[in-house]
Amino acid sequence: MYKAVLFDFDGIILQSAGTHARIWKEILLNEFDLEIDARDIYLDEGRPTTDIALSIFKKYNLEISHEEAHRIAEKKQAAYFNAKTPDFYPEAPGVVEYLKEKGILTAVVTGTRRANIDRVLTPHIKGLFNDFITAERYTNGKPHPEPFLNGAKHLGVDPQESIVVENAPLGVRAAKAAGAHVIAVCTTLSAEDLHEADEILPDFHALQVRFRELFD
Repeated sequence: MYKAVLFDFDGIILQSAGTHARIWKEILLNEFDLEIDARDIYLDEGRPTTDIALSIFKKYNLEISHEEAHRIAEKKQAAYFNAKTPDFYPEAPGVVEYLKEKGILTAVVTGTRRANIDRVLTPHIKGLFNDFITAERYTNGKPHPEPFLNGAKHLGVDPQESIVVENAPLGVRAAKAAGAHVIAVCTTLSAEDLHEADEILPDFHALQVRFRELFD
């Protein structure tokens, strides 16, 4: 029996993946004349921001120092923090409310910083979750299992008693390595991109149906 559900944040709770991708594209085009596709960012979602910069340059066979990658990452973070606040997925609060009613523990496990979460959370949505595992609370980011291991630990459950809801391959890989049951939702990428998940669902409606099958 599953006792907890761990949610990714960007692309699962918050409709922010497109904003992240847009800012990355603008910075890389303006500073390096490098034109990338949003999918490049979606595939790297979950990594620390500096690691995303390093990964993108490696993909395009370009050299960049760690210091320069960190500078770009800080610029990207500042731009995102000052951007228009993205909306929540309309169905997301209801999904978490349902789990809370059923006595299922919930947490957000994300590669984003706590400040980025605090600026968008309403008191109501913040109160739905038992914990928030943000980038400051672990050393090794996704695809390492540490974020999800920490999430399960802080909820007081075994990873095998947890379901992880993800939208990115690195998050799926991290959750599988942690021993959790992984449900991928195709909010930003295709089912083919998310093939390592235990279950792949097309949207939040399907996720709602699946949770009712599991917990009703």
